[in-house]
Amino acid sequence: FIIFGSFFTLNLFIGVIIDNFNQQKKKFGGKDIFMTEEQKKYYNAMKKLGSKKPQKPIPRPQNKIQGMVYDFVTKQVFDISIMILICLNMVTMMVETDDQSQLKVDILYNINMVFIIVFTGECVLKMFALRHYYFTIGWNIFDFVVVILSIVGLALSDLIQKYFVSPTLFRVIRLARIGRVLRLIRGAKGIRTLLFALMMSLPALFNIGL
Repeated sequence: FIIFGSFFTLNLFIGVIIDNFNQQKKKFGGKDIFMTEEQKKYYNAMKKLGSKKPQKPIPRPQNKIQGMVYDFVTKQVFDISIMILICLNMVTMMVETDDQSQLKVDILYNINMVFIIVFTGECVLKMFALRHYYFTIGWNIFDFVVVILSIVGLALSDLIQKYFVSPTLFRVIRLARIGRVLRLIRGAKGIRTLLFALMMSLPALFNIGL
């Protein structure tokens, strides 16, 4: 099953792409057959985005207390510590099961509460130190949304026990916890490079596969 499901299917998919590529290459000769005009515009826009200059550093606050917090949250050790906590949070999500005992439910609930408090504290510290510059960085906005949804999900878990609330809505809100895992991409330069290369290759791959 593994050989058929993985290797055979993958080779079949790649073979169809290569066959279509060779047919289109013979048909159009040396012309650009990979992208339409709209897709070329998309490619050029993504190329400019990739070559965009980095943002200017956020100025250090003049206030002494804000300056101390700024120095703390901008250190690499702080980011590494948050990444480690995210990995530990992943482990707690992996051990959850449908038939777990009430003791295990209570333990995981308390652990998740600690993680929410820590990540909320991180968000508050960064907002205090970076001021309005906090919302000029896309990853910070993403972190803010994940924290808000995590708090909402925690509140819903209490409401479900007291009142009737749709479990489906609760499961959707809990997906925000998975969003924390995506924060690991910020610290993985290689993954960001692969994702960017994939985004630039989508128009050509789409046309070849047709």
